[in-house]
Amino acid sequence: MEDFLFWVIWSATTILCLSLVWEGLKHTEKILEWPFMVGSICLYLFSFMGLYAHFYLSETIGSGVASLGLLVVFTCILCIKLGWRLGLRKWSPYKSHSYSHVLVWSIGTTLVILSTIISYLFREALNTKFGSVTWENTSAYWYLFFYVGYPGLGLSLWALQKMSAAEKKMLFTISMIAFALFIFPHVYTARRGPLFPGVVTLLFVPLLSSGKKPNRFLTMTALLLTGFTMLAFVEARKFIYNTGTWSNVFDELIFADIVEAKARSVPDNEFVNNCFFISTLYSNGKYQFGTGHMELLVHWVPRSFWPDKPSLGEGFYPHAELLSDVDQYSGLSILGSGAAAGGFADSFVQYGILTPLFWFLVSLYFGRCYSSVRQNDDPLPIFLYMALPCSTLWLLTQGFAAAFVPGAIFMAVPYVVLRFARQ
Repeated sequence: MEDFLFWVIWSATTILCLSLVWEGLKHTEKILEWPFMVGSICLYLFSFMGLYAHFYLSETIGSGVASLGLLVVFTCILCIKLGWRLGLRKWSPYKSHSYSHVLVWSIGTTLVILSTIISYLFREALNTKFGSVTWENTSAYWYLFFYVGYPGLGLSLWALQKMSAAEKKMLFTISMIAFALFIFPHVYTARRGPLFPGVVTLLFVPLLSSGKKPNRFLTMTALLLTGFTMLAFVEARKFIYNTGTWSNVFDELIFADIVEAKARSVPDNEFVNNCFFISTLYSNGKYQFGTGHMELLVHWVPRSFWPDKPSLGEGFYPHAELLSDVDQYSGLSILGSGAAAGGFADSFVQYGILTPLFWFLVSLYFGRCYSSVRQNDDPLPIFLYMALPCSTLWLLTQGFAAAFVPGAIFMAVPYVVLRFARQ
């Protein structure tokens, strides 16, 4: 009976995700909408990984645990779809302003360059002076400044769309060189997190700024290559984080490992982590009642002023106790390698059975932002919306807390710059 229930919920989840992807393929403008991205990522995280876990990790995760986890995922994705559709029906009017496009481009590109310089200095300080990161020897704000580069890139791309062809030829080259220097160390060290928002910004901002429909083939190819590259980065780390080099990666990396390795490894299988988290909380009832998300409002206080500050997203239910309970329930140390629970499980820890409502409201708000992009000439709605797709990888694979800080920066930086650049 548990097997039958698993297949019913797995099939429903897979069909729902496929429907979101199909809408994007059928109507090319929907490729830029958030549900398309959710459906694409969840097909891998929960359909593929769930199928793999059912056949090859059944001794680790039973059908009952998997079914409960998938049921929460299905209802959340369904609420994302419903919230988005409702959000598209409403939009917020924004007063159109005139901006100095050259000034917006200059500030945006400067932010990319500053972010690059600070990131390099931060890395160099860690390698030569500190050796490890603690709140006593450095500030997280040094690291957080790295996120400023993405809205900086977005602002420069928006400004370029408003310039004449003669004006933007050289400026575009400068922007791309700045972005290449910004993203290079993260690509070189095989970090998938920084790559994703960079590609999304490069693809989405010019299209949203110009109002043009995306080219289905080029956009899909770029997104698929990005997804494949991020999976390859996970395997590449096994070489370059030890004594190997990128030459070893190209020589020894197997194609099948890129797609399957994360699914085979219990600590890195987001489906397994998601299901065990949800089942543990459903069993013990130790919900955070939203206190972990409320903590994000004061998490900006430096630890040097507040040494006992809770960790990111930690509320009534201490993270150490939570992880201990999950390990005890599963009989495994599933998060020992630093893997995350996943966005749906993370929100289930906060809200329990109200989790689908949380995702409905998130989708509703950003659906309204996206609708405002189409109804207004002002660029601010573009950047309010872009905060979501740029932070989606962190949101779905790690949780709301991990996505909140970059998302807030993606919103705040363009708001300040555009206010300053008004004419």
